[in-house]
Amino acid sequence: MTAGKRKALTLMLITCAALLAAASPAMAEDDRSGEGALILAEPYQAPPGPKVPEAERLYRAGKGFEAIELLKGVVAREPSNAPAWVQLVELELEAGEIKEAWNHARRAAEACPDDSRVWAMKAIARGYKAILSLHHLNFFGLAGVRDVIHSFDRAIELNPLDVRTRLMRFEVASSGRLLSGVGRDELEEEAAHLEAIEPAAAAYARAMMLGWDDEDEEAARLLDGLVKRRPGDPKAWLARARHLTDWGLDEPERAREAVESLRKAEELGMGRATAFERCRVISRAKLGKPEEREKAWLDYISSLPDDDGPARGRATGMLGHLHRSMGREEEGLAELKRALELNPLDWGLRRVLEKLERESSRGGDGVASEQ
Repeated sequence: MTAGKRKALTLMLITCAALLAAASPAMAEDDRSGEGALILAEPYQAPPGPKVPEAERLYRAGKGFEAIELLKGVVAREPSNAPAWVQLVELELEAGEIKEAWNHARRAAEACPDDSRVWAMKAIARGYKAILSLHHLNFFGLAGVRDVIHSFDRAIELNPLDVRTRLMRFEVASSGRLLSGVGRDELEEEAAHLEAIEPAAAAYARAMMLGWDDEDEEAARLLDGLVKRRPGDPKAWLARARHLTDWGLDEPERAREAVESLRKAEELGMGRATAFERCRVISRAKLGKPEEREKAWLDYISSLPDDDGPARGRATGMLGHLHRSMGREEEGLAELKRALELNPLDWGLRRVLEKLERESSRGGDGVASEQ
């Protein structure tokens, strides 16, 4: 298995983009992408939907832990408040509080058995440790993979048009085929269901399946054909870009094609979420000069709303990694610390800073690289 595929294996629940989503008008819309619909998902995010407004305000203001405490109070008073449960589990997963998130996800499914997002969130929480382990399928084994699929199946039963959940379920079933018991015929059947809802999502799913079967050239032809047939569909370009990035960016030409596909999706209306992914690919693949990558991040950050702390934090953290890799250690470290201030829940960044602090106390230098 190639290094790119090993890396992709760790993203069991998230290698796909969420190609559909309309937030519910009730409570607060899920607008973290800035588009009224979730286009690219973080691993801990459920399908988009309503949120508790005050908790979302706290989260965006860099007070994620306060938001978690508020949501705990809401579900204690209102155990049937499904959006509050989903939001609570999302934030706990983002903070790395996996045990608490799993316990709350199970309680949510008991309290709100007819809510599709609750079941999708339960599947994500059940599989989240898998995302953090290079050997996730062996780690969870047969029962774990089937439990994740069962929760996704319940979510789809309750909301058959939920493309994001269907794609996550497809990812788990396809990547863990030996453990899930799902054969290629069943995957083809699910791709046909997706075709009726969202053609770009169906093409992405089929390409994913071909990729796991080492039929990369056929997968590439499939997505190249998709954008030729649907050149005005931003989701088609996004599907092509995500397939290119899912299997690694070791080849510069592949990375450039991904960037151009993301740029095309932006031009066709995908907007800010796609811009972040484009900057991330440029950094990961080290395309262009460091100064050009720096400008891409600075331009992106300048486009963000002042009140979206988590989005600004993610981008500021990426800029900090870039500056450290350029030898601008002090500046980069300050940006990493600022990123954590903007979003204290970012457990990955917390671990990076803790590691740097330990190395500094021993008189060593942390290894700087673009993330």
